[in-house]
Amino acid sequence: AVAAAHHAAVLLPGVRGAYERTLDRGVGVHRFVEYAVSAAIMMVLIGVAVGVRSVEMLAVLALLLSLTNALGLVTELHMARGVAPYAHYVAWVPFALAWALVWHAYAQCAAELNAQLAPTLLVLNAGFAAFGVTQSLMVAGLVTHRRAEYVFVLLSMVDKSVLAFAVLFGTLL
Repeated sequence: AVAAAHHAAVLLPGVRGAYERTLDRGVGVHRFVEYAVSAAIMMVLIGVAVGVRSVEMLAVLALLLSLTNALGLVTELHMARGVAPYAHYVAWVPFALAWALVWHAYAQCAAELNAQLAPTLLVLNAGFAAFGVTQSLMVAGLVTHRRAEYVFVLLSMVDKSVLAFAVLFGTLL
C-alpha cells in the first residue's frame, strides 16, 4: 500500500514535476522516502516469519533498513554535489547487520519453520542487496541515475511481489 500510494502520488501533476526535477538533479528523494518506510515494513514481516517476537528487535530491523535507505539518499545527494559518496559504503553496514539478525533468528528456529522459507529468504536477501549493487554501479559511473531509477522501480516491484506471493502461498508465514 505504501508503494502504491507513492506511485499514485508521483502521477499527480504537481508531484510529478517535483519528482522529475529531483531525478534530473540525480537524486531520488521520493523513492528513498517510500523505500525507508516500505523496506522497513517488509523487514519486520520477514523478521516475524523467521521467529523474531521481540518488539524491540523488530524495531531494530526496521530502523536498520530505514538507516540503509537514508544513507542511500545521502549518497545520491553527495554524488549530485560532486562529493565522494562514502555514505554508500557505510550503508552496507546496517544492511548487513539487519540481514545477519534475520539469518541468525532463522538458524535458531529453522527446525520449527516452513522448509520453503530458506529459499524465499535467499531470494529476498538477494533482491534487497540488488538495490545496493545498482547504486554501486551508479557510484562507479557505470549506470546513469535515470537508468538506475528504472532498475530501482523494477526491483521494488519484484521484491514486494516475491514477499506478497510468499505470504499468499504460505512459504513465508
